[in-house]
Amino acid sequence: MKTESDFQIRPATTADTERIVQLLNANDLPSCGLQGGSQQFWLAVKKGEAVGVIGLGRNGKRGLLRSLAVAKAYRNNGIAKALLEEALFNARQAKIEEIYLLTGTAKDYFLRKGFSLTDRASLPPMLLQDAGMENACSACSDCLYRSLLEEEKE
Repeated sequence: MKTESDFQIRPATTADTERIVQLLNANDLPSCGLQGGSQQFWLAVKKGEAVGVIGLGRNGKRGLLRSLAVAKAYRNNGIAKALLEEALFNARQAKIEEIYLLTGTAKDYFLRKGFSLTDRASLPPMLLQDAGMENACSACSDCLYRSLLEEEKE
């Protein structure tokens, strides 16, 4: 369990599903497919309360970052950054080479974190299918990409 100032990042369990759904719903993010495919979620917890979440789906050497959400009262405290770092660390440990994500609201945030805009057609369809999200994200969502393989070479 990773500790950041006064909150902790820990892997989510099936017992956390309701907490995750509440965070996603409060942030207008899809909560479908939480139990599907090969994916893991992490929670940011403060004083026993789930205040942030992020998920990582996987299909081979490709990953789908999903559901980065922080409760409004806890934003701008480094929680999103810590959750993203945890997911990327685990992606590297799992030998994932490429990370994709879809967003309708956080494009600029992810661009600042090393992601690049890419054509949605480059997103491997199996990533969305494995996460149970093939119909969850609007066609107007921005698709972003980050190569973890290139980071290893640097």
